[in-house]
Amino acid sequence: MNIITAVVLPARTPLELPSMEISLDIDSFSWSFTGQLLGASNIALVEPDENGPKQIEVDINGWKWVFIIERYSTDRRFGDERYTLYGSSRTQLLAAPYAPQRSKSNSANLNAKQAINEELANTGFTATYPDLNDYSTPDWIMPGGSLSYQNQTAMQVVAKVATTAGSVIIPSRDNDQVSIQPRYPASPWHWNTATMDKIVPASMVISLSANWRPEQAYNAVYVSGTNAGVAVNVKRTGTNGDNPAPDILEDWLTETQVNTERGRNELAKGGNQSITTIELPLTDTNTAPGLIEPGMLVEVLDITGDWLGLCLATSISASGVGAVIQSIDLERHY
Repeated sequence: MNIITAVVLPARTPLELPSMEISLDIDSFSWSFTGQLLGASNIALVEPDENGPKQIEVDINGWKWVFIIERYSTDRRFGDERYTLYGSSRTQLLAAPYAPQRSKSNSANLNAKQAINEELANTGFTATYPDLNDYSTPDWIMPGGSLSYQNQTAMQVVAKVATTAGSVIIPSRDNDQVSIQPRYPASPWHWNTATMDKIVPASMVISLSANWRPEQAYNAVYVSGTNAGVAVNVKRTGTNGDNPAPDILEDWLTETQVNTERGRNELAKGGNQSITTIELPLTDTNTAPGLIEPGMLVEVLDITGDWLGLCLATSISASGVGAVIQSIDLERHY
């Protein structure tokens, strides 16, 4: 039995949502929400007021999200008044239209994580850098004048620092925190010895579909700064580096460590692969596999043979009749 509740914050006024969908992909910095609402009395609970947009908390089987209700649409018919709500998790407050745009150029040496902390200062948000298998987002020094940008929000700057290092931003579901972590917690050619975040048994798979997506199997890439920094030729161990990817040239690639990690993540994208979509139940917080989020490594115990994949996207659909389906997109390498 699924337990689904929604309340309006901060008073925790109950909100009846006949259906909803919650989703996140690995290249987004906030969860998105779409929900159906019935009746004018209910829409009044989530309309913005003098304090700004309203926030709601959604709880599905113990997994909680907090969303800002950004807009809604109306569909009125005789005897039937429906609304569609659209929202984002609170990390959207670090981006347009909520966050101011700023310009900056560092006059002295600045560490990458220090630059992120400065962007998040006085926002209430914090960043974490988890160790995943053998990898984490590196910290590196940007020489004076190399960290330069114009008319950027805090999230735009944080996202650029993350992508410079080959990392992604995984937003918290219900608090003011972002996880900055490597896109590939382990390189695909080492997944068979890596620690998996989730295991999906065949008995839980409701449906499975796959799209074959072969990519160039590059085994080397040249990664370099432009006005400052170093140049690194990153080569996959055990190869002769004879199939190089296009060069990567960016201002903020200024140290060997970050250039190497960026190169590793770029090479990890290649090779024969498919995007496999699996539908399964969303079990509660005490029952495996639970919620599978983008950036997690997943082992699927398939009836045709076990295989491994990286979660690229998650979508949860819930209806008023109590049905909850979790759909995940997995990048599977062959």
